Amino acid sequence: MADQSHNPHDQSSGGAKPSPDLNDQSQPDQRLDALTQLVAILDEEISDELASKNSTEQRAITVITTSATLATLVFTIVTAITKFHGAENLFKEERIPIQIGVVAFLAAAVVGLVVNVPRRYLQINAKSYPEFWRWAGSSEDPKALVAEEMFSRRVEELARAQRLNFQKAELLLLAFIFEVVALGFITVALFVILSRVT
Repeated sequence: MADQSHNPHDQSSGGAKPSPDLNDQSQPDQRLDALTQLVAILDEEISDELASKNSTEQRAITVITTSATLATLVFTIVTAITKFHGAENLFKEERIPIQIGVVAFLAAAVVGLVVNVPRRYLQINAKSYPEFWRWAGSSEDPKALVAEEMFSRRVEELARAQRLNFQKAELLLLAFIFEVVALGFITVALFVILSRVT
């Protein structure tokens, strides 16, 4: 009778190859290599988040500039209209949209400023490196210890950067919404005024 016993290490049956246990101290080189690769990936992700931060803040500055410019333009147009036709000729339904539009422009500019408020993005403190050195000197595997600590701190940095960038992106979206609302009210008001006085 043929031997029907099954060898659990036989991979010829198409079973999935077991992944290495990175916590297995018998594989220190694989564990260290994996940590080093993860730290490198995290460094790239953090760099991307910082680039995204700079881009978002630059867009917020654009919102501030355009809001101020458009609000100034609205004041100029309204001043010209009231100069030639008198402020009493502006009906309430014309003044209110203009006022709402100007307030919305102001709100957009304020939110844009909030986006650019300096926030603390976590970075490894220079004072931490002597600590790394002391830990490394007291460890049987200093490379792995430093890699683990770097990995842990990079994860914290990335998590905070992603959270702050999400908040900045939401605020920037709000600023754009205020700006669009302002443009809508101002456009309607000016169209009504100009169609009446011409």
